[in-house]
Amino acid sequence: MSDSLLNFALPPLPSDLPLPPLPEIKDQELRQQVFTHSSYYAVPRRATSLDVEGGDKLLDNEKLEHVGDGLLGAVVTVLLHDLFPNLKHGPATMLKAHLVRDATLAQLSRRYEFPSFLRAGKAATYNLISGEKTVANLFEAYIAGLYYSYLQPRTLSSTVPRTRIPTPPRTPQKTGPATTESESITSKSSPSTPPPTTHTHITHGQAMDQLEEWLIPLFTPLAHWVLQEMRKEQARLDLLVASKNDDSHLDDDAIGAMARLNEHFTVKQGGKPEYCAKRAAGDMWYVMVIAIMKDGTQRTAEATRNTKKLASTVAAWKICQELGI
Repeated sequence: MSDSLLNFALPPLPSDLPLPPLPEIKDQELRQQVFTHSSYYAVPRRATSLDVEGGDKLLDNEKLEHVGDGLLGAVVTVLLHDLFPNLKHGPATMLKAHLVRDATLAQLSRRYEFPSFLRAGKAATYNLISGEKTVANLFEAYIAGLYYSYLQPRTLSSTVPRTRIPTPPRTPQKTGPATTESESITSKSSPSTPPPTTHTHITHGQAMDQLEEWLIPLFTPLAHWVLQEMRKEQARLDLLVASKNDDSHLDDDAIGAMARLNEHFTVKQGGKPEYCAKRAAGDMWYVMVIAIMKDGTQRTAEATRNTKKLASTVAAWKICQELGI
């Protein structure tokens, strides 16, 4: 049905949406891969090949986009549970879908000016940056590129001077020139000695923490805005359904009608009515009752209510009225 929240399309993102500073991918080779479309190299593809052939490595951003999609999905899923712990599973899934769909990510990508860095085949560039898919892929590829840049080993140089504890002077030796204590300490702590260098690795969890320092401030206000838009649309749909239901006064009269109709058909018509139910707008249920008589004639009635049972009862009551039950 057209009047369903499942078919809701978000308006453009608000112009005043906070945009956190973009973290830098320091590895230039990795950054270049993030913005490289497969058309740039135009490598022939083989449908039967599972791996890159000839010892080459992946140079475009397709695999990074794939990884970034998974990373973003995990971050957004946990974020929504933290922000809205009482939101039902269905609406939470719908909210996440709005946040990570191409239309949303493409707008974020353009605000960070990602399309201006795209490397693609000359003949394809214009169409690629004009659409949503490739521009959204740049955003997901950047997430993966940033994640892997955090995982790269980092070189740390110790700049903290060591504290030396003076030792008692040695007994002068008979051979060789005498060396004073100050000369000995000076020679041992010569500034020409380079400071020790160490390499440090961070875990995948730590890389995820650093990634969230950018994504959480970006998607938190966006999630609140999207949920607000969903609530507004739901309220509009509820009003629409209410305006169509001009038979709400039948609810009290219909109590017990479904049992009466079922009993009548079981005893006198040799069968049972068929109840066809489906979701209507929002949390509403639409039910059509089809009752086939012994002589082959068919009676139908329909109703829309906030529960399937109530809609079935009202629809059954309408057929009962026709049959004089």
